[in-house]
Amino acid sequence: MENKQDRNKKILGLIIKSYIEQAKPISSKLVSRKIGFSSATIRNIMSELEEMGYIIHPHTSAGRVPTDKGYRYYVDSIMRKQDFTEDEMTNIKNIYNAKKENLEGVIKTTLDLLSTLSEHTAFVLFPFEQETGIEHVDFVRIASRKVAVNLFTDSGLRKSFVIEFEKEITPDRLEKITKFINEHLRGFTFTEAAQYLNKAIEKEEKSLSYISNNIKDIIQRTIFEFYADSMFWENEYNIINSPEFNSTKKMKDLLKLFNNKTEIFRIIEQDLKSSSIKIHIGCQHKDDVLSECTMITSPYGFNKKTGLFGVIGPMRMEYERIVPLMEKLSEITNVMIKDILEY
Repeated sequence: MENKQDRNKKILGLIIKSYIEQAKPISSKLVSRKIGFSSATIRNIMSELEEMGYIIHPHTSAGRVPTDKGYRYYVDSIMRKQDFTEDEMTNIKNIYNAKKENLEGVIKTTLDLLSTLSEHTAFVLFPFEQETGIEHVDFVRIASRKVAVNLFTDSGLRKSFVIEFEKEITPDRLEKITKFINEHLRGFTFTEAAQYLNKAIEKEEKSLSYISNNIKDIIQRTIFEFYADSMFWENEYNIINSPEFNSTKKMKDLLKLFNNKTEIFRIIEQDLKSSSIKIHIGCQHKDDVLSECTMITSPYGFNKKTGLFGVIGPMRMEYERIVPLMEKLSEITNVMIKDILEY
């Protein structure tokens, strides 16, 4: 016999799966028909789930819809991942085999498959070697708080961008920043430079007393800029076809965010340090524009070269299908990248 917790999980899972399919509030009558309990019993259980914060009762409808918390619990404790059929795996492998000769072909194939099979907006960050060293940096002050940056790495890469600071950057401060980076951080990787700065700050070195935060901003922004150039979208308009985003303002806000690659990188930066899939739902996002979205990311790469795949869609997403899809595509991508780089 089911205990109360199992019964509630079963009802919540049914509500969420039904809402994912129908995109409209789920009534107690619908749940009753599917599960065999009386409507009165289902209404009582729904009231309990609502009190627990897993579903809400929109004022315009007698039905319920899942909350961020409800989706989170569903993903963590209820959903069962779908398995791929043998035919599906054969088709996927055949598509990859046609592009297995080079790194770019494999990565773009994964991006295309993610978007096509998930039916959501997908993105990829191409692998970027975070251990690239700083060779030299030049700054040009173009306004009181704006500075043009020209940064050269020891691998021969050059990155030019403009950074805007919160406070005024005087010519004297900029000169000190330039001197410190070129004299003390040359040859350091971005990671090592950040660690060096943290240790120096802890020791309260006077030379860093009022420029350390500026240098940190420059290093962080440089990493953002390198990755932003390596970021590509597939079917970014897919998301605005969902009924959740049918208002003009929501559409504009989402598309504006997608076009701001530096901001997107700031949002997903921590996921690059993970070794597994990350699922961000609703209010867990750093940016309010994504408050009604789910983003699923998966890191990939080889040795010190790290990249990231991602899918963005409404919270009403088929998690049972999309999570294993990302796991499988990332697994295949990692194997193929390793074969290419070791060949």
